[in-house]
Amino acid sequence: MYDFAILGGAFNPIHNGHLYIAQEIIKQEVAQEVIFIPNGQHPLKNTPLVLPYKQRFTLIESAIADYPNLSISNLDCPDYGISYTFHLIKRLKSAYPNKDFTFVIGYDNALNFAKWYEAEWLLNNTNFTVVSRNSPDQANHQIDSRFNILTITPYDISSTEIRQRLERHSDISHLVPHKIIPQLIAYWKNLRLASHQ
Repeated sequence: MYDFAILGGAFNPIHNGHLYIAQEIIKQEVAQEVIFIPNGQHPLKNTPLVLPYKQRFTLIESAIADYPNLSISNLDCPDYGISYTFHLIKRLKSAYPNKDFTFVIGYDNALNFAKWYEAEWLLNNTNFTVVSRNSPDQANHQIDSRFNILTITPYDISSTEIRQRLERHSDISHLVPHKIIPQLIAYWKNLRLASHQ
């Protein structure tokens, strides 16, 4: 079991699927703790409709407040500029020199991992856990055998769907933690207003 697992990404916004994955990591004894690390400036994503970093950070803080094994870090905040996973891993190793951790990615990311910046260095210096619906044997046929596989029951929620529902003023109560809904709606409304100025 690792000391902690890293869940990185835009979290635009965080949703119940993210929390489910985090809980499965704890439940299946992959790691003792899960640390959420929202990215500041992703090198491959450039869309104006991304909630500001501080708002995404605040929503995650609120969403995980009642989970003792979940925490959040600012090691990928905008102060670091455009940041690849390679840079984040180096910061993590510096911040936690005596900790053993795993970096969690989705199966689609694992399929395209060869295209990642410094992919071989990452594989040689980082433990990766791939969230998959397939059994480890099935999954490893298509991805690098150095990845660990976390098999979970599908939980189909996407941040894209939530943003589309926010645009239509549709119900999102089954998609995100109830406690963040008023804040999320207010943030999204302000973002849309700002985008039209």
